Amino acid sequence: MGIHRGLNNALKRLQGRWSMVSGSRDGRPLPDALIQRSERVTEENETLVRIDGQLLHCASFTVDTNLEPHTIDCQITAGPGKGQAQYGIYLLTDDTVRFCFGSPGAARPTRFATARGDGATLSEWRRMPS
Repeated sequence: MGIHRGLNNALKRLQGRWSMVSGSRDGRPLPDALIQRSERVTEENETLVRIDGQLLHCASFTVDTNLEPHTIDCQITAGPGKGQAQYGIYLLTDDTVRFCFGSPGAARPTRFATARGDGATLSEWRRMPS
């Protein structure tokens, strides 16, 4: 997977394979075993998440880097929530990206945190070597 011509810089920087390094949902940490077996693959404006090679989620997405924090809007195309929109925020550094998403159909989170009962998911991913 490489950088694709025609993509804006924000999308180019999200391309590739990523492994999860931490995560929480509803204010509770995700199990280490799940974190260690999770992979995100982004190609052009589509991303998919697998756990142990099994598809968890696939979505097309758009980003807006004019807002702080940057926003990401997903249209879920496969997995739980298929056909629904999911809104989030993200922070990208050289080799890590942090996402915070509301549940499908819920409002966009405004900070990188989850709380009991909010349905939000916070995750941090590290770029895998090509």
